[in-house]
Amino acid sequence: MRVHGISPESRHHYLRYARRLIQSLQTSEPDWAKLNAQHIRDFVCCEAAKRKTGSCRLVIAAIRALLRFLAAEGVVPPNLHRAVPAVREWRHASLPQHISTEELERVLQICRTPTTGCSRDACIILMMARLGMRAGEVRQLNLNDIDWIEGEIHIRAGKSRRERTLPLLEEVGKALGVYLRDERPESAERSIFLTFRPPYRPLAYSAAISQISRRIFEEAGVQGPRLGAHRLRHTVATHMVRRGSSFKEVADVLGHTSLKSTAIYAKLDERTLSYRALNDTFQKLVSGLGIQARDGSRRPSLNSLRHEFAVARIRVWYQQGIDVRAYLPELSVYLGHLEPAHTYWYLSATPELLSEAARSFAAYAITGGEQ
Repeated sequence: MRVHGISPESRHHYLRYARRLIQSLQTSEPDWAKLNAQHIRDFVCCEAAKRKTGSCRLVIAAIRALLRFLAAEGVVPPNLHRAVPAVREWRHASLPQHISTEELERVLQICRTPTTGCSRDACIILMMARLGMRAGEVRQLNLNDIDWIEGEIHIRAGKSRRERTLPLLEEVGKALGVYLRDERPESAERSIFLTFRPPYRPLAYSAAISQISRRIFEEAGVQGPRLGAHRLRHTVATHMVRRGSSFKEVADVLGHTSLKSTAIYAKLDERTLSYRALNDTFQKLVSGLGIQARDGSRRPSLNSLRHEFAVARIRVWYQQGIDVRAYLPELSVYLGHLEPAHTYWYLSATPELLSEAARSFAAYAITGGEQ
């Protein structure tokens, strides 16, 4: 089979849908004369009805690739691939499915104490749950990809056609060492993860990784729709975002070539979303009250309320004849400033405070600090 820039797994899926299309013609030998625009549309719609919206893209890509090939061979009319219907999919319309911190801990606990003969599966799960690796990336790892001296895992170009290096975490390294030393069958194969039964061969498809994931999920009591290997990858990204990691950091770990792919996790950053919702409400109030920005200043923001509180408090102290210098450290602690010097900024925030501060500092300078 002639291919161009297609991974072995993609070739497997393309061939699967090509065979299904041929079977739909209901002939012992492919009769391409029966292949018309209506038949193609019906076939794609029938296959798409069995899948989620996102999974339909694989069907569409496979059939279009087949039709382009057949057109290049002169077997079908050119441009017949345009008969393949498009599936409308709103970008970021859904949330990435992930498991909770408690559920993840139960999964990891199973991997930390694997039963005899299960070190391989435990190691596979740890790689996905700790490093966010794709199932295909784990399956394709070979012995040369592990740098034990530098403590690194080299991920070869796969789905994103981008190579990257991930840290060999202590937990992952220990699990991998146990598997390689005690359970991996003796074999000339360079792939790390092999089948349990002879002849010992590399895991053929990523579906095997998903089956392992579902078994571990079930053992850990994790429930939910479409539990599979990718659920762990989503979990890693979600927890990184919620801990404050930047999208660039998440993209580097996941191997995304574009931040657009990582942007979907922004919807899971509850802290940021709450702030944005509050800020939107505040801006609507500001607009409704007709509050405008002063000349040369920015429009009022949520932080303006914090500034107003500090300025009002200092003004009251001046009016009550309180020694502001003595109380500024307490205000600094209340506001969460690292240094009292940061709080002195408010003394110049308004003309009234600037005047009062100048008078106070002048008296301080004259008396030498003895009042």
